[in-house]
Amino acid sequence: ISSSSNQQVKLIRSLESKKGREESGLVVLEGFRLINDALQAGIQPHQILVSQSGQRSPLYGLLEKTLSKAKIGPSICSAVTDDVFRSLSDTVHGQGVVAAFRRPMYSSLQLIDGKKPQKPVVVILDGISDPGNAGTILRSSYGLGASAVIGIQSCDLWAPKVIRASMGCGLRFPVFEESWSDAPDVLKRLLGDDYHLFIADGSGTGGLDYSVADYSGESVVLLIGSEATGPSEKANGLSKRSDRIYIPMLRPVESFNAGVAASIILAEVAKQR
Repeated sequence: ISSSSNQQVKLIRSLESKKGREESGLVVLEGFRLINDALQAGIQPHQILVSQSGQRSPLYGLLEKTLSKAKIGPSICSAVTDDVFRSLSDTVHGQGVVAAFRRPMYSSLQLIDGKKPQKPVVVILDGISDPGNAGTILRSSYGLGASAVIGIQSCDLWAPKVIRASMGCGLRFPVFEESWSDAPDVLKRLLGDDYHLFIADGSGTGGLDYSVADYSGESVVLLIGSEATGPSEKANGLSKRSDRIYIPMLRPVESFNAGVAASIILAEVAKQR
């Protein structure tokens, strides 16, 4: 493909915007590792574009093997000139490969790793605007066993920067984007009426030390608020059972960023469960 007006090229470019992603139901992944990991996880690609330089990379052979193993025909993969690819890449030093994958849609907690979630943990991103923090929380949530993530008034969880920061983990388990008005109904659908809400509060002015809180109950919801403004006032109305938790500091640091704080707390939740 040598023209930037090609329909496949225009589709990939359209996925840079939230409107394009919502209308198509597709998300864009860039880089051999991200795309290989998605394919190995069984996620089906819509299309893959590889630059002339990318085809000379030793990682291109691995991509071909992964596609063959997944029984995905070569027609899904198209070559583009380096000039055309530069107009597509979201990174300064792109690896020469970009792909569109269909975004998974969920209505409930699904089987993860072939197992139905037992004692599920749902993580809420409350006003997390930084893509790096959002991606870190998605990656830690998946790696430390959370059953789902819900974004409320946060950045677009399907934006390329979030997907890169999460290493594509958002494609592997349920991720929802909801409003405060819909959040209670979504939690009820996922967990029923009985769940314990833990609100991470970076102010450290009250609540429980995160390491002594009891996360061993049947269903747990962990809410991570914005580093700048803290948890929303509406968070208190999400559950009849709730506790504020904080991470004690040993030295005078204002707070951890949201991604680090979520990872620390999720590690303790996983240990207890």
